[in-house]
Parts: sequence; C-alpha cells; structure tokens
Amino acid sequence: SSMSKKNAAMQRLIQGIVNQIDRFSIIDLQNDRYEFYTSAEKLSIPPTGRYCDLLNALAESYRSLDRLETVQELLTPEKIRRDIQTPTNVYKAEVISLDGESIHLISFIPLEWERDTLTQVLMVSADVTRAKRADADARNALQLAYDAANQANQAKTQFLTNMSHDLRTPMNAIMGMTALAQSNLNDPEKLGECLKTIDKSSRLLMGMVNELLDMGRIESGNFLLKQEPFCWQELVDSVMAMYSQQAKCHGHSLKCRFANVDHSHVIGDKTRIQEVLSNFLTNAIKYTPDGGSIQVTLAETHCPVSGIGNFSMTVED
Repeated sequence: SSMSKKNAAMQRLIQGIVNQIDRFSIIDLQNDRYEFYTSAEKLSIPPTGRYCDLLNALAESYRSLDRLETVQELLTPEKIRRDIQTPTNVYKAEVISLDGESIHLISFIPLEWERDTLTQVLMVSADVTRAKRADADARNALQLAYDAANQANQAKTQFLTNMSHDLRTPMNAIMGMTALAQSNLNDPEKLGECLKTIDKSSRLLMGMVNELLDMGRIESGNFLLKQEPFCWQELVDSVMAMYSQQAKCHGHSLKCRFANVDHSHVIGDKTRIQEVLSNFLTNAIKYTPDGGSIQVTLAETHCPVSGIGNFSMTVED
C-alpha cells in the first residue's frame, strides 16, 4: 500500500540521518542525567550517567574549537538554557579532538519545558571534519587569490608610477630640442645637433613605451633584463644630450669621462641602463645649486669570469 511505502521511505530517511550522527542522547538538565540511544560499539563512555561526568569525559578527548572556553564551560546547562529561549532554538557548539584530527558539531535540541524552564534536550554529535577542512581549504584558496590579485595591483601601480616619471625625461628633451631647432632654422649645424638629440630621445621613449605595453610584465611586477648589443659611448651620449639643455638652464657644466674602458661594445639591457643614468642625472641637476659641476664617469675593472665585464657608472655633482 502507499502508506507502507511512505513508512518504509520514512524509515530509510531516519536511518540515513542516524548514520550521519556519531552519538545522540537525551540530557535531563533538571536532574543532571544523560542516556545514550546510540549503538554500544559507537560509545567509549557509559550509556547512562551524570551529565557532569559526561562533560568531564568529553574534556579528556576534546577542547573548544575557539580555545576561549573549556568543554565544561561551553556545554553547561546554564549556557544551553540561556541560548535556547524558545522551542525553535538550537544550541550548537564545535569541539576538536586534542590531537587536532577530528572536529565535531554538538547540537542541543529542546525537548521538554516546565514552567518556562528547559528541562530536557536532545544532544546530537556529528563529525564535521571533512566539511571543516574543505571550508578551510576554500578560504585559504580565496585568500591566496586575493593576495595574488592585490600584489598584481600593487605591482601595476608601482610600475606605472615609475614609468610616468621616466617618460617625462625624453619627452622634455624632445620638446626642448624642438623649440631650440625652431629658433635656429638658419643654423644647419645647430639644427643637426637638435635633430640628433631628438632622434636619440625618441628611441629611448619608444623603448619605454614598448615596456609600458608589455602587460604581462606589468601584472607580475617582474622586469626581464634584455640581452642586446650596444655601444657605451652612444648610450652615454644619448642620455647626456637629453640633459644638456636642462643643465645649461641651471648654469651647470655637464661632462663625461671614460676610465679604462677596454670593451666599448657590450651586450646588456640598454634601455634599463639609460633609465638608471637618467634618474641619477635628474637628481643631480635638480639638487645641485645653479652654476654647479656635474660629471659622469664610466669605469671598467677586471672581471675574473671570462666574457663578463665589470663596469661602474658614477654621477658626481
């Protein structure tokens, strides 16, 4: 019949729920008693006894998950009653084994009241270790994703801040040389010098713009040094040319000296070295009182590793 089918389905449902539960018992809060209805093989404690003894037995194997309270304090009748004010309330507490291997959720469901005082509760214990571990893993993954996104955002901000400063130097040189060229249209020699400086500054600017468009590096915050051939003399001259007009405006003398440079043609990241020298010269011109002297010195010293050169660049002001 349909009724017997419903009963059978209900029995299966109840059995399924019971299988999910480690232990369940009725606690008599009024008389300090407990009685378990779990199969004997699941119990490591007497099936009946005083509730205070049950709490002490639990405390020998478990502690509060948040460590703020002992198991005895967490599960006192007073605390259960204070939390369960109506028949629809359920008091829940999480405990973890002393070895940290298993986590249990203990729930107290109200059963009987006497004159607005809760006297009996159903205590249900369920193993939630797997769910807790999965939740912790999910939180950790979310935190890692947040940290990675935050780091990428900071790297991007720092990259753009640095690049915006570096871009101004070749732009200023191009604008300054363009204005100087316009005022010297009848002087082919001067005009040629201006165009040469504009060409060098434009190439440096193009290198910086190409870096700016390299979104992969912006996201990661990593700078991969290039391996390209360049000439030291041309590199230094191109940067010095960019600052010649600025130095002149401040009355500075801007000179360059090469000391024992035996290898003038090398392989390295030309753009990055130009940016470093450019930043040094920016500070030297800015912070040297007018009429000062600024000298750039490139020196080569012996390197014991074959095929590698030791070079030092000094900016004195």
